[in-house]
Amino acid sequence: MYFGFRVLTVKNKNLSILITAGLVLGGVGFAVASQPNKECITVLVDYGVLDSKSTTSKCIPVAGKANGLDLLAEAGLTIEGTGKYGSQIVCRVNSLPSATTPIGIKGHENYVETCAEMPAAFAYWAVLVKDGVLPWGWASTGIDQVTLEAGDSIGLVFFENDNQRFPE
Repeated sequence: MYFGFRVLTVKNKNLSILITAGLVLGGVGFAVASQPNKECITVLVDYGVLDSKSTTSKCIPVAGKANGLDLLAEAGLTIEGTGKYGSQIVCRVNSLPSATTPIGIKGHENYVETCAEMPAAFAYWAVLVKDGVLPWGWASTGIDQVTLEAGDSIGLVFFENDNQRFPE
């Protein structure tokens, strides 16, 4: 593992080697400590303002590749898409946001999600994926086309206004 920068210039080559070795070994130790579970795919849901900011996480055992929607169902989640885009889009997770009660987002207090087309840009479920030890990022396809394997993670995070929180 090379970090691409020099921490300090040392005239003693032995000390420079020790400092570099310490950085490399420290980085390797961190990478080993943060290795994902290679026997399952982690499914994370962060309800944000929809449910007292609760977060849940489950490790779903898999053999081979798994579809994102299938994983969410196996984790016990009920997913509703939109009328226009079907199961490509996550509009509701376990009936949230409510189809009859306003979400209560600041500046849009009376907004009720209909799931007719795309969810509102100020209140929506983000589909995030984490490939092994890489950082969380946006899914590059609709949820119905997301494919993961053991060691990966999938997250649904309810984003409101500009409050975009990625899992840690």
